[in-house]
Amino acid sequence: DGPATIAYYENGNVKYEIWNKNGEAHREDGPARIEYYENGNVRSKNWYKNGKEHRKDGPAEIRYYRNGNVGHEYWYKNGKLDREDGPARIEYYENGNVEYEYWYKNGKSHREDGPAEIGYYENGNVEYEYWYKNGEVYREDGPASIAYYKNGNKEYEYWYKNGERHREDGPTSIRYYGNGNVKYEYWYKNGERHRE
Repeated sequence: DGPATIAYYENGNVKYEIWNKNGEAHREDGPARIEYYENGNVRSKNWYKNGKEHRKDGPAEIRYYRNGNVGHEYWYKNGKLDREDGPARIEYYENGNVEYEYWYKNGKSHREDGPAEIGYYENGNVEYEYWYKNGEVYREDGPASIAYYKNGNKEYEYWYKNGERHREDGPTSIRYYGNGNVKYEYWYKNGERHRE
């Protein structure tokens, strides 16, 4: 049960190893593809089942920075981004702080109880939040897209329903100056500019 392919750097260190079954990337008891930096440190690990990225008990794809810190973790189920109990994609800054968190269900951006995409500044402050339902920008009880300045003040808010800009009781697009004052407002209904 060894790798079917092994590539080497000129210095003799292993560059990558790939496990295959019936011509497809596959391994039951560990990652089916492992890449290494030239110095021998692990660069990435990918779990495959029958040629598709898949792992039951953790991320199916893990990438590492040269310093050994995790760069990103992706959860796949039968080749599609999917995770039940947290974000399916997590990106990290080199210092280890979280940069992005993305929730997916069956390969589509989706989250029931909060934003499906959250981005962070390197200092840990939230940079943006986007709400998705079944792959479409959507939120019932507030703006579906919010971005923040580094100081924590809101940069913009956009309301969406079923993937289109829409709001019944106010502007769908509000952009702010860094000091918190409103820069401009737009009204949309069912994806078209409209105000009664």
